[in-house]
Amino acid sequence: MCQRAQFPCTKQWYQRRVREKLKAQQSEYEAQQAERAHIQAFIDRFRVNANRAALVQSKIKMLERMPVLRPVEAEKEVVFKFPDVDNNLAPPILRLESVTFHYSPDCPMFKKIDISADMDSRICLVGDNGAGKSTLLKLLIKDLEPIDGYSFHHRHLRVGYFSQHF
Repeated sequence: MCQRAQFPCTKQWYQRRVREKLKAQQSEYEAQQAERAHIQAFIDRFRVNANRAALVQSKIKMLERMPVLRPVEAEKEVVFKFPDVDNNLAPPILRLESVTFHYSPDCPMFKKIDISADMDSRICLVGDNGAGKSTLLKLLIKDLEPIDGYSFHHRHLRVGYFSQHF
């Protein structure tokens, strides 16, 4: 039987920890940039001085050996815009009747499933990885055709689908 990973923290704890880690990375980047600027200013100031040539060379090598840190980039913000809907669609707007589906005949995913939805329906699909949640959604939006059974969409239904891989 498949075991689900258990995390000993809450979402708020995790988000706080991520913010702290990003803040520490940004501070480290800024400190390194300041140190690089300080060393470069020393090199620029004493490059032509023969008495400090060895010291300047060691500073140049130190600067070359220093790892290059990248600044912390803000996470891209995703904005969803949903069009206005026509609330006058007669139920059911979406229906699967006795649908059977499989990718391989020896491993059926769905057998004789019945699902219907109207304008007041709120549906949440929850399950383990590989359980068929995405496949069921693809059947509902007609990206996949059932092997057996009937799939119905209201003729004025417009489906918006946001894939988990974008």
